[in-house]
Amino acid sequence: MPLFLLIAALASAQPEGRVEIEIRQNRFEGGPIRYSVPVSIEGRAPVDVMLDTGSTGLRLLPTAAPSGKGQRAQRYAYRNGVVLEGQVVRTRLAIGGFETEADVSATATVACAPDRPGCPAAGLPPERFRIGGSGPTNGFEGILGAGLRASDAENPLTHARDQAWIVLLPRPGEAAPGRLILNPSPEERAKFTLFSLQKDPRGRGHWADNAIPACLTSGAARLCAPTLLDSGGPALNFVSRAPQTPSDWPAGAEAGLTFGPPDAPGPSQDFVIGRGAGARLQFSMPPASLPWEGLNAGVLPFYDFAVLYDAKAGQVGLAPRKVFAPPAAP
Repeated sequence: MPLFLLIAALASAQPEGRVEIEIRQNRFEGGPIRYSVPVSIEGRAPVDVMLDTGSTGLRLLPTAAPSGKGQRAQRYAYRNGVVLEGQVVRTRLAIGGFETEADVSATATVACAPDRPGCPAAGLPPERFRIGGSGPTNGFEGILGAGLRASDAENPLTHARDQAWIVLLPRPGEAAPGRLILNPSPEERAKFTLFSLQKDPRGRGHWADNAIPACLTSGAARLCAPTLLDSGGPALNFVSRAPQTPSDWPAGAEAGLTFGPPDAPGPSQDFVIGRGAGARLQFSMPPASLPWEGLNAGVLPFYDFAVLYDAKAGQVGLAPRKVFAPPAAP
C-alpha cells in the first residue's frame, strides 16, 4: 500500500477530535441498573451492548456476532462463573459516532466454570443467553469491556486518537443519558487525580489490571486493597482468601471509600452500607477461574466521580462529577 494511503487509512480509524457517545441506563424486569452504548457491527443496525469497565474487550453473542473468519480461539471467564468461548474476529464497527476496526470476540458457546456449575448460563443454548439482565434470557447481545487489562479481544476505545476516554454514568433515576467522551480536551483531563497501573508481566497486553489503590472504612474497621471501578458491578464486593468479619460492616453503618495509598489518601466518597444503589457490601472468595483478590467497588464510585481511562499512559483518573457541565442542548 502506498504510504499516503496507509496514512489515510490510519487517520480514518482515529477520530481527530473529541467524540461524545450516549450512555443509556437500563433495568430489565426489576434487575440491577445496567449501562449500555450503541454498537453497529459491519454496518448493521446498532444494538445496545453493556458497558463494563470491570472487564476488557468487545464480546458479542451469536445473534450480534460478526460474520468474518476467526483468527484464533478465545475463552473469557467472568466472576459470576459464566465462560464465553469462540473466535477472535477482525471486524469493522461503530460505537456511536466513533468508527474503527478491532479484534472482537465472536462467541460460539456459553458455559459455566467448573467451580460455578450453577452460573447464569447453566443449561442454556448460546442463542438464548443474554448478558446483564435480571435473568439469563433477557439483557444485552454483547458486552463492551472498557477496562485496560490485557485481553484476547480488543477494547475498541483504545483505537481512539488519544487512547483516552471519560466515563460519566447517569445516576439512578436520571432521565438524561450519561456520556462516554473519547479524546477529551486538555482542560478536561487537567481536572483528574491520576493513578498509575502496573505493567502486564506476561507481556500479553499493556497493563496488568484496572485496579487502583483505595481504603474502605467504617468506624474502626478498615480494608485497604487494589480496587476495581466496575460499571457492571451492582454492589461492593471484597474478594479475598483471608477470613473476613462481615459483622464489622453492618447494613446502615456510615462508611467511606478513599482512593490512593494509605499514606497518601486522595479523592473520597461517603455512603451508608446497604442504602441506595451500589452501596450493598458483600464478601467472597475468588473463584478458581479468576483468582484476582481485592475490592470490586462496583458502580458506586461512578455516582460521585467522572472516571478517566488513559490506555497510552496506563492511568485511571477521578474527578468530581460537578466539574463536568451537562452537555449543551442541541
